[in-house]
Amino acid sequence: MSLTDKIMSRMGYIKKIKEDDGFCEGGDVLIQDGKVVGTPYHDFSTNMRKPVLQPSEWDAAYRQISCVGTSVDLIANNIQMIEPVFWDKTKNQVAERTNDTRLKELNQLFKNPSAGVNRKKFLEKSSKDYILHGIVYYAFIFKGIKPVSIKILDAELVSATADVANNRIGSYLVNNSGSFDGNYIFNGTYYQKEDDRNYILAPYWNADPQCSYLPASILLGTGIETLMYWFGCYHNKSLLQNGARPSLIFLIKSLLNPKHREQLRQEIRVKHAGAGNAGSAIIIDGSAEKDVKQFSQNNKDMEFSEVLKAAEDAIYRRLGVNWVLGKTVQSKDYEKGMLMLFDMTICPLFQGIFNHLFDVYKYKNVGFDDLEVFYLEQNIPALRPRFLSMMKDLPTLGIFTVKERRGMYNYAPLGDYRDDELTVQSVKVTQSGMNGNNTTEFTSENNE
Repeated sequence: MSLTDKIMSRMGYIKKIKEDDGFCEGGDVLIQDGKVVGTPYHDFSTNMRKPVLQPSEWDAAYRQISCVGTSVDLIANNIQMIEPVFWDKTKNQVAERTNDTRLKELNQLFKNPSAGVNRKKFLEKSSKDYILHGIVYYAFIFKGIKPVSIKILDAELVSATADVANNRIGSYLVNNSGSFDGNYIFNGTYYQKEDDRNYILAPYWNADPQCSYLPASILLGTGIETLMYWFGCYHNKSLLQNGARPSLIFLIKSLLNPKHREQLRQEIRVKHAGAGNAGSAIIIDGSAEKDVKQFSQNNKDMEFSEVLKAAEDAIYRRLGVNWVLGKTVQSKDYEKGMLMLFDMTICPLFQGIFNHLFDVYKYKNVGFDDLEVFYLEQNIPALRPRFLSMMKDLPTLGIFTVKERRGMYNYAPLGDYRDDELTVQSVKVTQSGMNGNNTTEFTSENNE
């Protein structure tokens, strides 16, 4: 079975008949003449209880589905452009620990997680594994409390044993991954290699809605849309191979002998079919009189163009790629789409990945509970225009830092982090009336 037929057999329409009672459950079906025999059963998910495709087959499948592949690549290519910063949650500002050696070492590790793998490749694989497989297998090597390497293990090289009683994965077995090979046992927080405590496996996953400790691709639910896309492509491909769609029906007498019927068929094809059989005709035997009928379907009905467009839109929306695009694309539509993409998909995924890695670091290092990994809008090209526009509007809104506000009234700066906090100068409006005359008074109130 070809990869395409295998995908279509297992993608969204899965059926297996039990020998005893004919009950439908997860399994395989065959594609016959482009038709799937079965009923909707499972979504586009790598559910570990009922594996659909191997991870390598998933990657190949998504590359062939252009709208999905484009979306995944767009997210992967943009997420690596974001620079991580450490954010002080208690002070609501960038952390001031400029002399903290441990943070400097961790930041350097984020830039070069392991030998031969820079941050770009690391984040690209992180985002693709999370989107496609629903899980990223992060493997750490520690020397004492210091992490010296972070590697992403290939999904097909990791197998899991479920601990149903405790509602979790009990252990992971890693193969063909060099020094990372071995059995990793749950230690209460993460998974630790049995024969070497310096190796920690810390999977980051999107929980399956049916079982929280199993992963599910964030594309869960795109099965029907993807099937629509595949069937539409199959239909169009068949039209191209045939040269056209049937446009005429000819009914011919059944009393003609075989030689005369074939001669008439050839004459009809020569006169009514174009190059490459374009404008092909359907010829039906059995009519008492010769007759010609024209199809009423138009090109849109025959070519599934609307189905393809609907499938693409649905898949893009599920991925969070909210392009606001119509027939005429304007720059404001593109900018709005990019803002939505970063705000709803790329930035949350970036924070999720890096804070997961930071949590593993904090597992071995104390004193960082007040910090988290964040990003600065001004450092992201797609978000910078919005940040600059906001900064430009601040003076007209009467927004100043505490230091600037105190300087207006000849007060000395406070000399600490409070100088950088923003304040708003409000205007109190009151109305009073006397003898029917209304007056409006403006009173400036300085709020710090």
